[in-house]
Amino acid sequence: MLRKIYLLLIAISALFLTGCGSSGSGDEAGCYQKGYAAFYTFEENGTLTSYNEHYERSRLTAAHHDLPYGTRVKVTNLSNGRSTIVTINDRNMPDGDYIIKLSEKAATELAASKEKPTEVSLDIVKWG
Repeated sequence: MLRKIYLLLIAISALFLTGCGSSGSGDEAGCYQKGYAAFYTFEENGTLTSYNEHYERSRLTAAHHDLPYGTRVKVTNLSNGRSTIVTINDRNMPDGDYIIKLSEKAATELAASKEKPTEVSLDIVKWG
């Protein structure tokens, strides 16, 4: 039984450490996740999110596989250092190795390129 608890604690620790180096943000929560961002398409504007809100490209929102709805996340573009804070309101993620899907406004604030993958880090600002 103790062995199972020990292995569980190791697995949980690895979850929080995987893929995150020093984010340099100084936030209390620290780096939550690091990977690639996807972006909503122009055609998705007005569609219903899984949180039962209409997606609006002019809002700072995002989709994430696991984070609770309402969680506020600081997203930093690792190629240029620009960051913005988004609110999780969807689970609609594309296939592939993406960790977050950003609204058009969030992508603009990050100066993210839609032509090549944008590597980002995520820091939890406030849990939903």
